[in-house]
Amino acid sequence: MVAQYCGGYRGFEVSGEEIVDLGPASLVLTRVGPDMVRVVLRRGGSEAVHGDLCVREGASVTVAPHPPTGGPASVDCLLVRFPESVFIPPGGTVRLDLTVPVDVGLYVRGSLAAVVPVRVKYALYGPPDLGDLCRYSSQELVHDLGPCLRPTLRVRLSNESGTAVRVSRTVVPLRGLGVYLTSERLPLVTSARMVVRSQSYAEVTTELLPSLDVEGVSALVVAPSVVTYVMRYGL
Repeated sequence: MVAQYCGGYRGFEVSGEEIVDLGPASLVLTRVGPDMVRVVLRRGGSEAVHGDLCVREGASVTVAPHPPTGGPASVDCLLVRFPESVFIPPGGTVRLDLTVPVDVGLYVRGSLAAVVPVRVKYALYGPPDLGDLCRYSSQELVHDLGPCLRPTLRVRLSNESGTAVRVSRTVVPLRGLGVYLTSERLPLVTSARMVVRSQSYAEVTTELLPSLDVEGVSALVVAPSVVTYVMRYGL
């Protein structure tokens, strides 16, 4: 049985094998024992095992969006490259709607059992000896992901320095991001604000509101929090 992932997040009662379509990849849930379900990410001709879940027969695994995580490297931030640099005059504000990846959360009995990152790339923000390794996102990296894996991240930029600045990226603290579901069962991540103090310094803070002003936000899947990351190595 093949389930359409973009048709909505839902529960799967795994008796044999369930294939969840993720667009460029498939999540395969296979019962390997009376109390065990194996999770495999299948992409192209390769497969990656993401562990086994303790799921008794008759119980279900719920697939839901999850904010981007640090992935195998367990990093704390998401570096998002803008499609093109943005010029902001002194005292000016700009709103950007950026596309970023979400991961896939697997819930058993209402509790998060595993998070599966579908597409992960890393980039260093700052110098090699002092900088921070970040999960990386750009338009080119996520453009072919389906609508269930590619929500909009709204960033509000304000220039509080005394001179004009040009901004080409932002670094968002991952643990502050939350995710909602719309009435169409599509993911909607929470927004962030970026306050520029100089061409080399800015403060990026996650917010509690959804990134888009849409009707019918149906559920809060992962709660956001207010967390700030300080960009010290340029914009």
